[in-house]
Amino acid sequence: MKSSQKYTQKTLSSASATSGGEEPQHDMADENSPISVRILRSELQAYRDGMMNDIKTQIDNMHENLREDISSLREEAKADTNKLRHELSQKIEALHETHAETTSIQKDMERALCDTTDRLTALEKDHETLKKDYNKLHDKCLDLENRSRRNNLRVVGINEDAEGGNPSRFMAEFFSEVLGKENDDSLIMIDRAHRTLAPKPRTGERPRAMIVCLHYYTDREKILRLSREKGRLFYKGSPVHIFPDMNPEVSKLRASFNPVKGKLRNAGVPYSLYYPAKLTITVNNAKHSFTDPREAEKFVSTHVQIVNFRGSLLESSE
Repeated sequence: MKSSQKYTQKTLSSASATSGGEEPQHDMADENSPISVRILRSELQAYRDGMMNDIKTQIDNMHENLREDISSLREEAKADTNKLRHELSQKIEALHETHAETTSIQKDMERALCDTTDRLTALEKDHETLKKDYNKLHDKCLDLENRSRRNNLRVVGINEDAEGGNPSRFMAEFFSEVLGKENDDSLIMIDRAHRTLAPKPRTGERPRAMIVCLHYYTDREKILRLSREKGRLFYKGSPVHIFPDMNPEVSKLRASFNPVKGKLRNAGVPYSLYYPAKLTITVNNAKHSFTDPREAEKFVSTHVQIVNFRGSLLESSE
């Protein structure tokens, strides 16, 4: 704007100079005279050239400023990009290291897991083998222990200190008195006799059982047979019981059949309890064997009712 005003003022001054300072003559001159038009054209041309030069100069300045700004922005963007790239490179390198470490750990864990699986499989096989061997040895030990007791008897119900200082002689007299002297057709040889190894009971508590080792197995079988034939046994007014002496584990298995045996005795059904714990029941001339007391209980519950029903029918018919 300043340049345009400058050129306008210059044009006006030149126009006034041409007229020679005579304003009336200028006013009376023809506006379409060749001199005025030429002067105006030249002034306009000069004004246009000046404007164009100013615009060009301003455009060049603006272009230069834009170039400098773009260059500055480009440098800043480049610096930021390089910085970001450096940071990303460091983080990616750290991620690669972490991934490599994780991969190495994973491979180690896979190898360890494979080794553990193989070892576990081998241990399971060894465990199965040892379990089978243990069961065989356990059964064999039970069998050997019970065979070592096959000449023994367990007598329950004898008061403490009744045997005095000679348990073997006391038990010989005990069998003769309890089973009847009429059955004492031969001398019973007793190798040893003693109380069980439990602590001595206090007054009023249940006395310990007597363990009697007979010299002959036939004497043991004879005493058991006579005790079954006589039924309830008494010694000096107190009830006593005579049992085979067996391993505690086998004794528990055999004792688990006691409720079933009681029902069978009450119903008059013949039965046998074989070693180690196998109950055989005879019903209608057919034998049924059981090693599980619960199965035997179910069987007996059904067949004992049948036997009792038949017995009631027989009594009513008589």
